Amino acid sequence: MERVKEFISVRSAELSDILMKLNKNEILINQEIEVKGYLSNMGYIDFPATYRATTINEAGNVEYDLTKDENGDLKKLRKFQFQIKELYPPVFYSPYTEESRMFCFLYQDQNCMKIDIEYKNDRYRIKMNDRNKYIPILVDLANFQRFKNKRIRVIVRINMLTKETMSLFLENSDSEYRKLIEYFCNPYLSGFTGIFLTMQDVKEDSNACIDQIYHNYGLEFAFTNTEIQESVIKDKILQVINEYTPVKDLINCSPGENCIVYYMKEKFSVHYCDCKIGFYRQFSDDVMIRREERKDFFHKVNKIMNDIRLKCEVSFISDEKDLILFDQNESIDYDDD
Repeated sequence: MERVKEFISVRSAELSDILMKLNKNEILINQEIEVKGYLSNMGYIDFPATYRATTINEAGNVEYDLTKDENGDLKKLRKFQFQIKELYPPVFYSPYTEESRMFCFLYQDQNCMKIDIEYKNDRYRIKMNDRNKYIPILVDLANFQRFKNKRIRVIVRINMLTKETMSLFLENSDSEYRKLIEYFCNPYLSGFTGIFLTMQDVKEDSNACIDQIYHNYGLEFAFTNTEIQESVIKDKILQVINEYTPVKDLINCSPGENCIVYYMKEKFSVHYCDCKIGFYRQFSDDVMIRREERKDFFHKVNKIMNDIRLKCEVSFISDEKDLILFDQNESIDYDDD
């Protein structure tokens, strides 16, 4: 009965209004308030340099024509048609744990993982909306397992983010991604720049859950040997990737900005941009199927990077706990002779 009274007596606020109320001193740092939202360990924080909003879906037959170059010499011209599909940005799984607690994301909308992709100025771009915005929340591991993806009614304490943690969200210069921090960060406020919530008490608010929306896992490697020309890197990638393509001659397209999208027979996409190679894969919601998909994905990525044999480092990974899967890969931080 005492906890019920506590829920009744604590002030409530919408997630979208907390910063505004703090700025007006209607609520205070370290104060406890009641909020409602959807709890998840997934969020959109940043995207890899190799990410583009589209990838090759399938390609038609490759045809060849003879044509003359500017010197009048005959050369073979390859022609093919391909279809593109939208590629959702990779999610980020919260890796942070503090003793028996972890940082999660609290959303206001159950469609929080749905990203819009729009065609504008001859390009496909992601568009973030209010439903994608969140506030970081520190949660007991036991409560996370109990209330994951559910709509909850929760008493929280408002805390100030440290500069170090805040920098993780502020370093992204993409205008769409900067929208996502508006519920918990405003660098123009005086006294503080960002907040997070700490769960004090919680109960399920309804039977509503986060909609299971298509999302991607992302993994990117940066080639770190600056003495190797980019043309050499591209040639090595072509030699290795050709084994995984559905046609004899590798098909790829360039959506601009020095980016290459390869056509793969595998169930993952491969992109190259500015001396980085990125892999993107959608995993099933079924636990048993997802386990096999993950095993296959990481096995093939490991083999590709080992066969390329260039010094590199992981520049993006959706779940940092998966870094252990690359501990034995000689290509990671591999020094060329």
